[in-house]
Amino acid sequence: GATSDARTVQAADRVRQLAAVAEVALRLEGMRSTASESCGTVVEGTVGPLHQLSSAVRLHSIHQHAQQQHTATLQAMRAAEEVHNEAQSEGALRALHESEAALEEAHVECVGRLDEGRRAAAEVERLLADGSAMGAEASALLDE
Repeated sequence: GATSDARTVQAADRVRQLAAVAEVALRLEGMRSTASESCGTVVEGTVGPLHQLSSAVRLHSIHQHAQQQHTATLQAMRAAEEVHNEAQSEGALRALHESEAALEEAHVECVGRLDEGRRAAAEVERLLADGSAMGAEASALLDE
C-alpha cells in the first residue's frame, strides 16, 4: 500500500545518499593520494578547528541542558514558596478566626456576668431598703 511505497521511496533516497557519500569518499581518497603535502597540511589544519567546533557545540548543548534544569528547579522552588506562603496565610487567617471566636465567647461571658452583677446589686439595694424600713420601724417602736 501507500506505506510500503513511502518506505520504498525513503529507502531509495537513502541508497542515493549513501552512493553520493561513497562517491565523495572515493574522490577524496583519490585526491589525497595524489595531493601534495601542503594539501595534507590544509586538511589537518581544518580537522583541528572542526574538532574544536564539535567540542564547543557539545559544551553548548551541556550548558543549555544545565540551564534548563536550573530553570525548572527555580520554577519548582518558586511554586513551593507560593504554596508555603499560601499555607502560612491560611494558618494566620485560621488563627485570626479562632481568636475572634474566643473573643466573642469572652464578650458573651462578660455580658452574662454584668447581668448577674446588676441583679445582685438590685437585690442588695432591695435588702438595704428593707433593712432601712425595719430600722425605722424598730426606732419607732423603741420611741413609743
